[in-house]
This record gives sequence, C-alpha cells and structure tokens, in this order.
Amino acid sequence: MPTEISYKEQMEKNGFVILPQVVKTETISQVIVALENLTESEHASEKEGELFALRNLFEVLPIAKEIALGADFLQIVERFLGENARLVRGLFFDKTPAANWSLRWHQDKTIAVRERHKVPGYTPFTQKAGVLHVQPPAEILDRMLTLRLFLDSADLTNGALEVLQGSHCSGKKTDTQIEREIGVGTPFVCAGKRGDLLLMKPLLLHRSASAQRAGHRRVLHFDYANTRLEGELEWLYP
Repeated sequence: MPTEISYKEQMEKNGFVILPQVVKTETISQVIVALENLTESEHASEKEGELFALRNLFEVLPIAKEIALGADFLQIVERFLGENARLVRGLFFDKTPAANWSLRWHQDKTIAVRERHKVPGYTPFTQKAGVLHVQPPAEILDRMLTLRLFLDSADLTNGALEVLQGSHCSGKKTDTQIEREIGVGTPFVCAGKRGDLLLMKPLLLHRSASAQRAGHRRVLHFDYANTRLEGELEWLYP
C-alpha cells in the first residue's frame, strides 16, 4: 500500500494521484438521488431533460458540500496543501447519450470569484453558467488541488479523463506548447471505480473523449486552495 510520502512524491512528479474507495457506496447513492431530485437552477446545463453540468454546485446540492468539507477530504487536502487549505469551487459533470461531450487537451486555468475587480495578472473575466470566472497567475494555480469523486466507474469506453504525466511542472502553456507536448507524450487513462478519488493539479494537461457506450459518467469536482487572492478579488467560497 503506498505511503503518504509516496503519494506526495507521485503528485510532485506526475501531477496526479488516484486513491481507491475513499467514499462509501451508500454515500454515492445518496448523492445520485439528490442529483436526480434537483430543482431547476440557473447554473445547471441540461439537454433533452438530462442534467450534464452544474457550476454553482454547493448552492443546490448540500450533500456535495458536506463531502467536500468532511474530515476525510480535508485531511487528504491538507497533506498536499497544508492546514490553510480551503474549499473554493464545486462542479458536477456527466456524459449522457444526449450530451456526449468531449474536451480537447487543456489546463484548468480559471477560478470562480465573487465579483469583478481589476487586478494585474488576473484576466480575462468570463461567465460560465452564471458564475464569474477569471484566469489568475500561475502561482495561484500552483497552490491549488482538484479532487474528482467518481460517482460511476470510468474507463476509455465512457470518456474517462486522460492526462499527460508531469505536464503540470512548466506553468501555463500556449496552444503551440500544448501541441508540442501531446505530440511526444503518452496519455495515461485515469480509470477508476465508483467511490474512487482522483487528485490532480490544475495545470496538468488533460482531456476527455466522448463516451463509446451509453450510460452515465458522473463526477463531482472540488477545488481547494491555500492562498488568498490579490487586491479586492475573493474566491467564490471564501
């Protein structure tokens, strides 16, 4: 069984770690029921009546916030970010026959903030499903950690996340730099089972192909950070 030190070494070297069976099946089932019973939200994206994305997750799904702020998750986060780590964003993604989306190779460069303020290094501002986002300096992203909770088993057949190991080490990348790296790198498929937890750095290059089989590929995505924002900018969840 990997030790805490080896997990940290994996994160530093590869930019991600997969922890098996972190959340119990009963809790996953409760999350799925809560998602199925959601009322309409301006932050939700649906197609043909099926929910496939949710931006302001904690406002409409209290159980997700309970998990993200639970002792187990906070202990995991603190191992990598320290005791000052805080929850700053929550998202939900699914792939359905009606919304069988894909994402090309990219880095997660945006953060969710409360209000728009002009601060050097923070640009551009965008609206995503009613939530204000901005691209911060790379130094902020380096002090963040993403936890992705598998609500369904995932592999290449239903669009599991693929990553390029170690690609987080050189900061933000241009499209040309991304093309160069994916041309020589070998994708790693972040396959997992229901209840597994993927930890990753935001600047790790990753993609997600369309599903090849019908069904759900549901994920809860939590972002944590151990730094304050500059100027008058504030995290969406301070």
